[in-house]
Order: sequence, then structure tokens, then C-alpha cells
Amino acid sequence: MDDAEKEKRLAAMMENAKWRDEQRGKNVKRYKEEEARLEANEALDKDKSATFINDIKIQSFSSKTTSTVSDRIRRNINSVQRTPAALESFLGK
Repeated sequence: MDDAEKEKRLAAMMENAKWRDEQRGKNVKRYKEEEARLEANEALDKDKSATFINDIKIQSFSSKTTSTVSDRIRRNINSVQRTPAALESFLGK
């Protein structure tokens, strides 16, 4: 290799390194912006999800949806029958 060819290759490598550094900078900037946008969306969604869960809890246990005491008893009868005392009496038979 002569000096002229070495200079051409060096110039090409320097140009490629410069281009790659610009691309890397653009990618880092884009990723930071995307991360900030996602964090902002998560902060907004966090408040909404908590409200959503609270609304469902209120709906499911409010007196509007459970119209009578018999409805509550029918809904809880399975858990009442599975108490430790009920299991002992069942196994003792």
C-alpha cells in the first residue's frame, strides 16, 4: 500500500466514524424521548387504573347491585361451607 491509498482509507474510516457517531446520537435522543413519553403515559394510566379498580369495588359491593340479603347469602354460601369447622365436621362423618 502506498501513502495515497492509506490516506484515502483513513479519510473513509474517519468519515464513516463521523457518520456512525451522528447516527448513534440520533438514536440515543430518540430513545430518551420515547422513554420520557412512555413514563408520562404510565403516570396518567396509573391514576386511571386506580380509579377503575375503586369503581369496580364500589359497584360489586354496593347495595344497588346486591338488592337483597338473600342474594348476599347465596353469593357467600360456598365460602361459609369451607370454614375449618365445617371441614372437620365433614371429615368426621
